[in-house]
Amino acid sequence: VISKPDSCRSCNSLLPLSVLFGSHQNDSLRKEFKHFLDRLMPDNISLSSVISFWTKDRTNDNYVWELVQPQLQPVDSVEVNMVNSLRRLLKGLIANESSDVPSTLLLSRQWMNVNNSIKSEAGGPCCSLSPRNSSVRTLEISPGEAMYIVYLASLTKEKRKSIVHEDGTDVK
Repeated sequence: VISKPDSCRSCNSLLPLSVLFGSHQNDSLRKEFKHFLDRLMPDNISLSSVISFWTKDRTNDNYVWELVQPQLQPVDSVEVNMVNSLRRLLKGLIANESSDVPSTLLLSRQWMNVNNSIKSEAGGPCCSLSPRNSSVRTLEISPGEAMYIVYLASLTKEKRKSIVHEDGTDVK
């Protein structure tokens, strides 16, 4: 999920840049999530527990956008291919976990514009793309996709690797 290093605008060090998300630098929220994960212990982290946290027990399907925001769509052909490949892999991984990811968390902006009367499981407005990032060039990533990436990032390297390589999905 990491692209070539990019210069930090407020410092002189090189930092990896995610090809899908940027961060909101919300340290208190990060600490809250870290404490949540610590209470679960590494072996007990599940996709459903991560979804529960990032939807506030399905009362706010958009809460994950307090942590991350989608990047702009790349224009370089190599980066476009990298994003497309990563999105295909992500969709395949989520399909393997379909019972844990409510379908309303996977809706695209186009689908929601056509079907704007859909409600979340909690009865409120359905999930949406990041409300903070309304650029036309923003990657269309659903809250469910964002939560799945956060879930993978929450796992140990070994567990994450076993999930990604479990189904033999080709990343190309």
